[in-house]
Amino acid sequence: MPRLFHFSEEPNIERFVPRSPLAHPDAEALVWAIDEAHSHFYLFPRECPRIGIWDLETGPQGMHLYAQEDWKEQIQATTLYRYEFDPMGFTDCQDHGVWTCDSIIEAIDRVAITDLEGALKEAGARLSYLSDLKAKAEELYNFERKEWKTALHVSMTRMRNLADWPHAKGKPTTPKS
Repeated sequence: MPRLFHFSEEPNIERFVPRSPLAHPDAEALVWAIDEAHSHFYLFPRECPRIGIWDLETGPQGMHLYAQEDWKEQIQATTLYRYEFDPMGFTDCQDHGVWTCDSIIEAIDRVAITDLEGALKEAGARLSYLSDLKAKAEELYNFERKEWKTALHVSMTRMRNLADWPHAKGKPTTPKS
């Protein structure tokens, strides 16, 4: 079984209660976790827009991450807490490391991460700050045709938090039926 984590800026979460994402209040209430191999995509402040790119054949090790330049100071100042879960009761969503659980969960461990850039480097990820993250997204994906422009895997999250983001928000990951 994989190691499963949840990252938060909240230092004292005692119980993880299933809930719908704030951006999708009609979605199923779940507790979300990410497996260790994909966890560096979450070594950011929660609301930070970011893009992760990796080769599906080699996996997420060596992931290249992009963040908007104006988030650099906040990334450097944020402390994250990595909560670890017992994987029993979680369902693999078959979506690049995402797992969910529909019941209340307690963490089995909590680790404070005070140097997010250092943790990314230690995980083998590369971080680049861009002046225009929206342009990078549009370089990778044709939003009009709804098709990728690359054979690499691309994950984008919190893009709606960019001041100039004109595209629809994505949908939350849920277990495949």
